[in-house]
Amino acid sequence: MASISWFLRDAEHRDLDYVHLEPPFLLAGDRLLAKIRNLTVRELPGGTFFRGLTQYDPKRVLRGAFLQ
Repeated sequence: MASISWFLRDAEHRDLDYVHLEPPFLLAGDRLLAKIRNLTVRELPGGTFFRGLTQYDPKRVLRGAFLQ
């Protein structure tokens, strides 16, 4: 059976938490996005500031999850 898996890992790549999402995948996408820590980035590495952007675009996250 097809599934989508999400893992939370620490700096040493040890699994801290995980979930396997099963069909219906239309509902699984919302559950997957709820698990992802989507931080708001407010500063570029060069020290310049800009309006906050989220680290991950939700549309791309869902598209990538269903294409793999």
